[in-house]
Amino acid sequence: MVAFSSSGAKHSSTFAGGAGEFVWNLATWDLREQMNLTSAKLPRGESEFEHAGLEAAPSRLVAPPRVAASPCALECRVVHAVAFEDVDGTPADQYLVVGQVVGVHVDESAIRDGGSTPRRCARSPAAATSATTPWSTSCSSCSARTERAVRGA
Repeated sequence: MVAFSSSGAKHSSTFAGGAGEFVWNLATWDLREQMNLTSAKLPRGESEFEHAGLEAAPSRLVAPPRVAASPCALECRVVHAVAFEDVDGTPADQYLVVGQVVGVHVDESAIRDGGSTPRRCARSPAAATSATTPWSTSCSSCSARTERAVRGA
């Protein structure tokens, strides 16, 4: 299962809830700025791909396209779409979509050892963002190096 949230009814949450499908694309460090642009609240009918300067690639099992430059994309079918309310029952304009992965795209260059081990993150680290942290990388080997450096190992 894969989940994402949206602050405001943006394309991703609106279309996923309505169409019942979405694609999760890995945002690498190199794609971070363009991927961040896809979270803009755009007028209906305006393409997030065009707005962000990203090339779309066709998916195999769901209708929404995937980001061609992303080394990993997960095609998903929605199992839950929730519009949250605050404690008083007032719509909070916050949304959560949960989907089951039905298709996976992985760039062969991101795999080594016959598929059992992902390439080191130094090649193309994953990027993560949140309301409190603009961008950070997420990788177990980076975390291990950071822990050793902090402990002086």
